[in-house]
Amino acid sequence: MIVYRFDAPLVFPNAAFFTERMEELVANAGPGLKCVILDAEAISDFDSTAAEALENLDADLERQGVDLWIARANGPLRQLLTTTGLMKRLGAEHVYPSVRGAVEAYHAHSARRSCADTRIGVRHPSLSSMRSSKRGASWRCNEDDEVTNVGEEMTAWHASRKSLKGRRSSR
Repeated sequence: MIVYRFDAPLVFPNAAFFTERMEELVANAGPGLKCVILDAEAISDFDSTAAEALENLDADLERQGVDLWIARANGPLRQLLTTTGLMKRLGAEHVYPSVRGAVEAYHAHSARRSCADTRIGVRHPSLSSMRSSKRGASWRCNEDDEVTNVGEEMTAWHASRKSLKGRRSSR
């Protein structure tokens, strides 16, 4: 996975730079790359040349088996993505309000794919230890290929234990 923040308006004068930089990052990532997350918080302006560059990038990534997701796109940018048809092409489910949300969704998506691969006999070494780098969340698969965040389960379990202790000591 690549998370890339573009710190400028994405318009005609720098659309070529954006495209070249993304191509370079993808080429250097190697064959295991499955997802590029564009942190679009700083993209304050977006024009038709940029829309075309983003559409071409998405098509190139798709041919390589790589998804393009967008995080932190502001309202006007989301509106332009919708107007230009890019939102439909990318899928609204791949546009996230935060980078953290996109990364966690990617890990959950990867774990689900790993669960399915395991069911058909493909071994995935990271299945038992899917971790989100920010919070240390662990992902676990069950027999129905559902993925659960073990860290959230443990937090809920600890909270219930604390409330039980509090009730016992007040008696």
